[in-house]
Amino acid sequence: MTLCSLLLASCYGHKARRTGHADAPPPRLAEVETANLRAVPGYTGDRLGAEITDISNLPGEDTQAIGISIPIESGRVDRIEVVSPEGEPIQQQREADILQQGDGNNVGIRLFLPKRSNWEFRLRLIDVPDDQ
Repeated sequence: MTLCSLLLASCYGHKARRTGHADAPPPRLAEVETANLRAVPGYTGDRLGAEITDISNLPGEDTQAIGISIPIESGRVDRIEVVSPEGEPIQQQREADILQQGDGNNVGIRLFLPKRSNWEFRLRLIDVPDDQ
């Protein structure tokens, strides 16, 4: 191979690196996930101690509200994603409520999912950095 061919071959294998704010990767969010939870009042998961506190059907809707208490600082939960035991997203009927409970060392969550018996799911608790 000629020197020119070697230079072209080595350049071809490298991606151009751009700099600047617009090209920066998005900031990472802190994320923690519960173990599988069963929608049964009193059920406590074995990761994070998430407990199903109550389940109620919303009148006139095909929605059930599932109350969950998790012993984690309420300021550390800004967003919630619900996923199946296999990790597939579960569509919520509306955005989950996030509530501080007691002295701030517990967070209360109210999910709004389609009516269904035997729901099993995990929660992804997402903490968005304050500078966002």
